[in-house]
Amino acid sequence: MVSPVPQPQNKPREPALTAALLFAAGIVCDRFGRWEISTWLVLGGFLMGAAFFALRKSQTRTAAVLVALALLAAGGARHHLFWSVREASSIATFPTDLQPVRLEAIVASPISLRNNNRPGVPTWMRVDHSIFLAESQSLLNHAGTKLSATGLVRVDVAGHLLDYQPGDRVQILGQLRSPEPPGNPGDFDYPEFLRSRGIDRIVRCDSPDTIQLIDRPTGIQASWSRLREAVRVECDKLIFDHLPAQLQPVAASLLIGDRSDLKEETEAAFIRSGTMHILAISGLHIGVLAGFVMLLCRAVGLRKLTTWLLVLGLVYGYAAIAESRPPVMRAVVLCTMVVISQLLGRKSDGLQALGLSALVLLLINPADLFDVGAQLSFLAVAVIFTLSDWIAERTYVSFQDRLLAGERPLFVRICTAGGRWLLGAYVMSTMIWLITIPITMRTFHLVSPAGLVVNALLTPVSTLVLCAGYLFLGVGLLCPALAGWAVIPFRDGLSWFLKAVEWSSRLPGAAGDSPMPSTIWMGGFYALLIAGLLVRSSGVKRWVWRGTFLWTLGWLALAAWPHSLEPGLTCTFLDVGHGEAIVVTCPNGRTLLYDIGSLGDGRRAARSVQALLRERGIGHIDALVLSHADADHYNGGIDLVANTPIGTTLFSQHCLNFEQEGLPELFTELTRHGTHLKMIQAGDELLLDPEVRIKVLHPSPQIRDRQDNSNSVVLQIDYAGKSILLTGDLEEGGAAALMKHRIAPIDLFLAPHHGGKSANTPALAKWAAPRHVFVSSGRDITPALARIYPQAEAIHCTAVDGAIQARISPGGLIQVGTHRAGHQSAGTRPLVTQRHP
Repeated sequence: MVSPVPQPQNKPREPALTAALLFAAGIVCDRFGRWEISTWLVLGGFLMGAAFFALRKSQTRTAAVLVALALLAAGGARHHLFWSVREASSIATFPTDLQPVRLEAIVASPISLRNNNRPGVPTWMRVDHSIFLAESQSLLNHAGTKLSATGLVRVDVAGHLLDYQPGDRVQILGQLRSPEPPGNPGDFDYPEFLRSRGIDRIVRCDSPDTIQLIDRPTGIQASWSRLREAVRVECDKLIFDHLPAQLQPVAASLLIGDRSDLKEETEAAFIRSGTMHILAISGLHIGVLAGFVMLLCRAVGLRKLTTWLLVLGLVYGYAAIAESRPPVMRAVVLCTMVVISQLLGRKSDGLQALGLSALVLLLINPADLFDVGAQLSFLAVAVIFTLSDWIAERTYVSFQDRLLAGERPLFVRICTAGGRWLLGAYVMSTMIWLITIPITMRTFHLVSPAGLVVNALLTPVSTLVLCAGYLFLGVGLLCPALAGWAVIPFRDGLSWFLKAVEWSSRLPGAAGDSPMPSTIWMGGFYALLIAGLLVRSSGVKRWVWRGTFLWTLGWLALAAWPHSLEPGLTCTFLDVGHGEAIVVTCPNGRTLLYDIGSLGDGRRAARSVQALLRERGIGHIDALVLSHADADHYNGGIDLVANTPIGTTLFSQHCLNFEQEGLPELFTELTRHGTHLKMIQAGDELLLDPEVRIKVLHPSPQIRDRQDNSNSVVLQIDYAGKSILLTGDLEEGGAAALMKHRIAPIDLFLAPHHGGKSANTPALAKWAAPRHVFVSSGRDITPALARIYPQAEAIHCTAVDGAIQARISPGGLIQVGTHRAGHQSAGTRPLVTQRHP
């Protein structure tokens, strides 16, 4: 008898999925609508009352709609309570001044170490930092008053903090700080990131001696925290003892979520190859662990109940010692629901279980809705649950075909089965890639076609590597003497897997910059996808998919349309802390970058420049001018040229001081990426735009000052009757030489040497007579500069204003705007305090 091809059945409704979507819609409404909690509560109560009344009148459809709207109101209320409401004693209500405070707190997380020994970082700044979270309980201010101060704080200690464990009660001496809001277009919103994790303040400590142990509790919760940390430390020790140095950071990230020692080039290889989801602990890791444990249990003949309980216990234990981010918690909740349904003898519906897990996570932390990892994780699993039956129907092998296959050679049967599996895997991988690519493009500004090719091939390999890794950790924890043998398959498999990732990341066209989708387009795209998922009518569903295709096609057409240039010249002083990165865009669209560096971390300057260029639709830099050989003016160049083409790099002969760390490497990388190198001197002019005159005023080749700052390249940019003067770190002898030039009053003037007193003298102020003074600095020094430049109409400081953009219109009108004045992140939304009797 021939078994029939399985026929598609009517899919059951997914009320939990619908409820989760409605709850999420309420969260979105509160995040961007900023309603009051009383409004949400009154609305929810009214809707539930109306739904009850409709049920009594047997109006079930009306009641269902009202309950749905009540769920939306519940989502808004839960988010408002989490995001905007704090107790009157919350540490978020305390002022953040420069006075030190003493906190009594309980260590709430393992202590992680941030390595600061990177090229470009000055020797005196190469101090490792210990980071941990703490539950604040009380605060002793500088006046000696002890106050109740509750809430979660992030503690940043300069140095190595040893022998502290989660659950310890400690006293912390440090400065209470608020996180800095984004300073530049496209910058990471750090306040919003911390707030989404319930962190209200930062405490900065100068040394490990500022942390003192008060006592070490012995309760169940404290004992569990210490056990969890002990297991994590032992896992880390196993990795360190049995793996070669080049594999240790990848293994620690893959197995226990520790990426503190992961090299930037390794992380970049995973990102470019589209396999970053394998490196970061996610639902994939939980699923592999659960499946591997289940196979082992069946192999030794354990009963079903014992197997499922063991799977659940190990999954919970692994989530506790690993990085418990939303994707991990989603997988844990989903696994729990599957186990419960199996124990009850009921078949679990994937989308229903996914909706329930989303509801649980959003109730715990509604801000997880905006977590990129959670978004990608839920979307990928939703695609798998939605398409698995469809793919199974099209790769189904009938009983008759299986009988005929038995007569074929073994090689043919293996190839046929492998081909069917590979086809299904590629279809699934492609759909996941297409559904998640808008989020990837908006968050990482990157599109990785390599992910389409390698994911289906590397997923089974990564599964085997993970299984070998879990076996190695399990054997090492239970029987350390056998760890040396158990590590062999994991070590060899991980080495091969890492080579495959690095190879795929180097493929031509493996990854590239992408335009950033707008919020409106993304909202429409995912609204159409959700509609296609929930709609029952096949005719309506077809129109929804057509609409999704046309909506996507419209965005691609707009993205490909040439960007129109705003008339005039734009000069943007980016906020890079104590450093410099100034972007000048000419009327014809050509771009000049004056310096690219930041004290301590040049990557900050490179990221800021790339984000600004991306926002303006600029794909390359025509000219990079290096003012002089100080690291805070060039140490972002290597990262910049690796991702952004640079036409010509201009510098004076005094800049060729190869004793400066990182400078030879910068010139090597510039040459390797095809950038032309050219020396300039006083009297030269740069030809970027016929309407703009860019003249080099300093330094002259005949003059060489002992101080490198005095040899800074000074540019005068004239356009529409207005002038800009960029001065680098000019001071002393260099300033004296510059002031020998006769010059008209400067309209836009960069205060030399980050506004330092020795460089900004009354003589220079009188000579330049600037209308607008700009300072690129890591601290606010506008009051001091106001006394030096009393004639200036305004003094703008990047430490206060963030990025500052000055635009000169073709008619000579000057407009100055600041990033922080025109931008307020969700993380800076005011908190509301509530007092409870």
